[in-house]
Amino acid sequence: MKKFFSFLPLALFSLLLFAPADAIGCPLQEQKAYKSSQSSSVWYVTENCTKRAFKNSKIYFTYFESWSEVQQVTQESLNNVPDDQLGFLPYGPLFDPRYGAVVKTTNDPKIYVVLGKEKHWVESSSAYQQLGYKWDWVEDVDQRMLDKYQTGKSIRIDTSEVGFFNGVGVFSQPYFSLVKKKNDPKVYRIEPDRDDPRRKVLRHIVDADVFADLGFRMDRILEIDSNPVTIVEPGVTLEVNMVDPFVFLPIGQPIRSAGDLYTIDVSQEVERLNKTNYNDDYFTHIEPKYGLTFQFPRDFNFAFVPNFESLFGTRIVFWPSHQTLENSTVSYETIFFNYDEVDQIFDRLSDNGEASSESAGYFNEMKAATLEDIVKEYREVYGITDDSDVVFHENESLGRYALLIVEPGTGIGESQYKTKEVYVTKNDKGWYLFVGNYSQNSPSKPERVLDEIINSVEMGS
Repeated sequence: MKKFFSFLPLALFSLLLFAPADAIGCPLQEQKAYKSSQSSSVWYVTENCTKRAFKNSKIYFTYFESWSEVQQVTQESLNNVPDDQLGFLPYGPLFDPRYGAVVKTTNDPKIYVVLGKEKHWVESSSAYQQLGYKWDWVEDVDQRMLDKYQTGKSIRIDTSEVGFFNGVGVFSQPYFSLVKKKNDPKVYRIEPDRDDPRRKVLRHIVDADVFADLGFRMDRILEIDSNPVTIVEPGVTLEVNMVDPFVFLPIGQPIRSAGDLYTIDVSQEVERLNKTNYNDDYFTHIEPKYGLTFQFPRDFNFAFVPNFESLFGTRIVFWPSHQTLENSTVSYETIFFNYDEVDQIFDRLSDNGEASSESAGYFNEMKAATLEDIVKEYREVYGITDDSDVVFHENESLGRYALLIVEPGTGIGESQYKTKEVYVTKNDKGWYLFVGNYSQNSPSKPERVLDEIINSVEMGS
């Protein structure tokens, strides 16, 4: 026993002698800056007890606020800290990447776009390139800097997201991105619509002074080229079109000062609008852009199709589940013809040189249309050839409205439906059409649902 204890100190000494630096404590304090009198180099000791040299003062001041934080040590002390395999220092925790930066850490290949207080992971290299980001924009940063930003919605190419002029469901660059057309000096910011943050709008930043005052980066503007870009993926090379927000997103009011920016927590607002608000019998759907709120019976499981543009206006379609109505083909849709959107479409056509006196006259006629005019236009657009009865009513929800009953086989694609009911009304925002399409042996339940939807509608001014 005595021999064993006399041997123990020697064994411990051997373990300490051959143990790695981090096992016995780092010779120098970690995450600090050091230099010796024998060299002008300034070194950073990492959290893993390795050292990296600062290449320039710009990198240094992303870790420390003053040169006084550099500690003088012997060269021997520095030599006792092994060189880091990485060989360079990324931007540190004090780094301000500024608006629109593209960053990654040295230990994770994920690339993030920094917009406002959020970081957004770009899920694929194809999405990265199709949206207009460039590979030489990527900056390596310290994990502590990245951790300061909240995690926003990831960025991806999703062809299931479709949309037209209204900007709802349109796949485009993320909210608050800066974009411009190639060979066009105008710079735009993608912002949420003030009436409905589920929609995106393009807002022109009027001049360079305003741009500078806002703290934006001139070298991080997404330039949209009409020519295809080459996407190189493992085993395949593709020529694809860039995602062009100027095709689908409406133009909003210009940004003339920092006070004109509209920056909100989009995710929170969208969640509020999309939330299914149940009471005992109904859930509520809100369309603030159109001043419209309506309810659906709770015993229907509706699938919502994102807003898109039809021949007659912006549509949102609701499909009840087949479990609810067996052996039936049923859909309900609301069609909006919004005067503000019409003006935006006409402005876009004018900017592109596609507007004409004929189109201007058509838009003005539609804005001035009576209920009778709207019903007539609906028949013409959808090829309804019969003289279906139109009756006019008035109620508390819709005010004065027209009810058009369309029999099967009398219009485009109508043969699959037993009945089409169209409620038509209007106010100072635009037209509203509530349409029910259904086909089954006993249509009483679809009719009841449509009636209850109509009776629940609240229309703002």
